[in-house]
Amino acid sequence: MVGQAYSRRGGNKSGFSPTKFIRRPLVFRVSVASLALLVVWSWFGKEHREDWPAELDNPENVKLSVSEDGTDPTIERFLQDIVPGEETLLDDENQFITAKNIAHGLKIWVAPINKQTLMCLKSLSGCGDNAGAWDKRLYLFLRELNADVKPEEADFVFIPNFQFCFRNNPGCYGTIGNRPADEADSLYLIYKETLETLERLAPGRDWTNRFIVPMSHEHGGCGKSDENGEHSQRHPVLKDQIAISTLGNVDGNCYQPQLDVVVPPFMDYGAVKWAEKLPASEHREYLLVNLSTQSSRHVDKVENLMNRFAQQGCPENPDKCVFKPIGDLSSEEYLYYLRKSRFCLMPAGRNGFSYRIWAALFTGCIPVLLMEDGQLPFQDFLDYRKFVITLNTRGVLIENIDLEALLTSIDLSSAKALQVNGGRARRSFDYRAPFARAMGPYGLLLETLKKRKQQLGF
Repeated sequence: MVGQAYSRRGGNKSGFSPTKFIRRPLVFRVSVASLALLVVWSWFGKEHREDWPAELDNPENVKLSVSEDGTDPTIERFLQDIVPGEETLLDDENQFITAKNIAHGLKIWVAPINKQTLMCLKSLSGCGDNAGAWDKRLYLFLRELNADVKPEEADFVFIPNFQFCFRNNPGCYGTIGNRPADEADSLYLIYKETLETLERLAPGRDWTNRFIVPMSHEHGGCGKSDENGEHSQRHPVLKDQIAISTLGNVDGNCYQPQLDVVVPPFMDYGAVKWAEKLPASEHREYLLVNLSTQSSRHVDKVENLMNRFAQQGCPENPDKCVFKPIGDLSSEEYLYYLRKSRFCLMPAGRNGFSYRIWAALFTGCIPVLLMEDGQLPFQDFLDYRKFVITLNTRGVLIENIDLEALLTSIDLSSAKALQVNGGRARRSFDYRAPFARAMGPYGLLLETLKKRKQQLGF
């Protein structure tokens, strides 16, 4: 728990007695936790006033949103928005049994979703598109799967945080004084509400390393981005807790490698049209295509590499290599080049890897990833060497690489194997039904959490 002086791993180092603390009244324990949160939050976020989050701890300063028509949204309506016409996400008994078998030995208590969050989820601005949908499906999946789990027996607690929605709809959750609540405020309030609920239902438990919080796309554990879209500090309530996002950047402050779980981004499947028959590697018009924007990480090194590759081109196959900025292409042109090329070059971005890997896999293009020590989604369970060519940008060897020579040295049978394996790997990045698949993203997430449980000694 944030602010807890005693931890399972650290022991009693401060002279603090957990037994005496547990026997204190609930109001006292909550007050101490709130004071600790205030201390931790004192350094977070240039965008907030210096008295933040004290302003969030003052009930008179927090005004939560209410429904305009007086009718509170329901979880049933939320479910219909995600899977129209269905009563459950796991739509038959076999799906439920399969999911239970995958999760065997793992118990997750899913915190209730409050009406303010449900109102935010109804917002139209940015909340309903694909980038903000994977966490909705994940919440519903875990809620159905763990409906019988009680807090006192739970290995982990899942907090229903929908950062993408909160960020794109400031004020949907409420107002803090005279300003709209942002994504960092909303998480703080939800986290605090969850702590208070747990104190009533399972008083005295040590929740260190037990909270699971989905975060928006590449944010990782960072609370919010600055005006340039950069993320610099981990959200303090996530210290020693588990963030789930696409961020695998081991060099940043937003990612805890020993705790956090890296998952695939949610793709625009309709645009990719992945179910169509794709041309085999030997029948593709181009050898290499690079349609990426430049990385915001290790900018100088990666930008120099990309510029050199573009200037170098393909002297032996001048018409077989395409270097175009993605911003200059329509969606149709982007997909055209992906489907026509054997290899797709992509620099690692803010995530520590490139989310365009999945666009490449779903169009049959073999990813060539420029990456430096990042974490890939579910890499403990997927052998990326079978479907991704990774070029490590750390060190000097990459500086002298002849990209055209490297790719032309890969014979057609090897290229075909990479493409076929990539096609098989797509199922691990597909968040759509059926949801209970051992090698699907939900199944692999459960396996990852089971591994975390074992590593943490729970």
